[in-house]
Formats: sequence, structure tokens, C-alpha cells
Amino acid sequence: MAKGRLEQEKSLSYRQVFMRRLFHRMEARVETLPPFLMTSLSVGLIGAFSIYGFMIGGQGLKVSSDVTSALGFGVQSVVISGQESLDERDILDILGLTSGASLMTFNVDQAQKTLLREPWIKSVSIRKIYPGKLHIKLAERQSFAIWQRGRIVSVIDENGLVLDHFNETRHNDLPILVGHGAQRQGAEFMSLLQKFPTIASRVRASMLHSERRWDILLDNKVTVKLPESNMAEALLKLSELDHEKDILSKDLVSIDMRLPDRLVMRLSDEAMVNRLATIKRQREERSKGKKI
Repeated sequence: MAKGRLEQEKSLSYRQVFMRRLFHRMEARVETLPPFLMTSLSVGLIGAFSIYGFMIGGQGLKVSSDVTSALGFGVQSVVISGQESLDERDILDILGLTSGASLMTFNVDQAQKTLLREPWIKSVSIRKIYPGKLHIKLAERQSFAIWQRGRIVSVIDENGLVLDHFNETRHNDLPILVGHGAQRQGAEFMSLLQKFPTIASRVRASMLHSERRWDILLDNKVTVKLPESNMAEALLKLSELDHEKDILSKDLVSIDMRLPDRLVMRLSDEAMVNRLATIKRQREERSKGKKI
């Protein structure tokens, strides 16, 4: 019997021989142990395998994880709270949590650092609840705007941090910021716009030029060119003109407010044709009046 066992062990690795002999010894003696020693035995076994794992190097964590999981300390459930843009599957994939993972060898500090590298995650706390439950509590960053520069379109938070690629079905209701630097200056500019709600409600995109001044594109495709300085005064003037003369609903292409002493409005092609026709008709009527 012993000879057969020795021949069998020749074909096994040192680690496999070690584990097999350890379990044979446990089986031979477990019936003689008092019931209250079972918990101590489990702890001792875990400790033995942890030490053994440390001694043999890189495979130590895997061995310890397998053993502690087999002893009833495997991750049986993961409770995740606070996620909105990320789903539970995303979080488990980021952590690399798979079936059979051990709660005892799960590194909470490393897991938190790993999750905090994900742009959406602002803060995270992870708690182990023995014997087999993991509780993950997240606080996510909030999407603020769509940032476009060239063909690249991203979702950003109010500090300009890129959170994700733009997804039309999920992010279509966010304000649009266009141009380099718009991600950094966007929150301040949007805050200024909100002071003029009749204008803000019609803005479809805000475009930063040379990181110095803004244009706003309205829902009727009229572009308002704001000055580099005194933007609040320009927006107030625009709001008053719209209240008095409904200027934002005129058939225009653009309203240029960059000059401090004048307002330059450019008519659409159709409006220009109509305008020229009206001027011609008025001139003809005046000419007829003089002849009479």
C-alpha cells in the first residue's frame, strides 16, 4: 500500500504531494478531535497554507484563495450601491471578481485603488462581511456636458474630466460645449447663461473660440457672437432686445455683439432676398409719388 503510494507520488509535483499528505493526515486524525477544535483547525489550516503560499512565491495567493474558499470563505454575494452610469457587471469586471474568489484573501485596499482609476467613480468604500459577503458602496461623478473637439465627442463632469464616450441614447439631453478649453471654462459659462433663462432655454451649443470668447447656437440656428469681455452685459442687452422686439425669432443667420457700440445682424439668404425686394418696392412707390 505504502509502496503504491510512493510510486504514485513520483508523478506529482512537490506542491501536489505536500497538499495530498497534509489532507491524509487530517483525515486520519479528525475523528479524534473534540468538536470545539474544528474552528481552530480551520484557522490553523488557513494559516498553514498562507505560510506555504508565501514560501513558494507567486502561486501562494492562488493556493490560499482556493483553500479558504473551499473552507466556506468564498465570496457568495456582492452587494453594490450608489452606481448609476456603471452597472454591476462593469464593476465586477473591473475588480476581476470571479466565482470561487476568497473573501479572506480579497485585498480591499487594492480593490479601492483599482475602482478609483475608473473616471466615473468619485469615491468608494468596500467592506467584508464574513463568511462570504462583500459590500461595495460607490459615489459617482455626475455627467455635466457633451464636449466636442473635432470628431471626438465625450461626456465630461463639471470640472472637465472626461468620463465616457458620447452615447446618443444616454447623453442626448446634456448641453454641448465645442472647442479646446471648453471643458475647463464650460461650467462657469453655463452658470452665467442660467442667469438669463429665456436665452439659456434656447441654446443648443456653446462654442469657445481660441479659448477666449464664446458663440452660442440657438434652437433656430441663429448664432450669437459674444464679446471676449463683458459677456454678462451683452447677454443682458440681448435679453432686453428679445423681450422688446423678439429679436431671437427673426429670420437671421447671426447676431454679432463683439463691437461695444453696435449690434451687427446678418439676415438669412431668403430674408435678404425679401429685404431687397421690399426696399426696391418702397423706392418705386416713392418714385411714383414724386411724379404725381
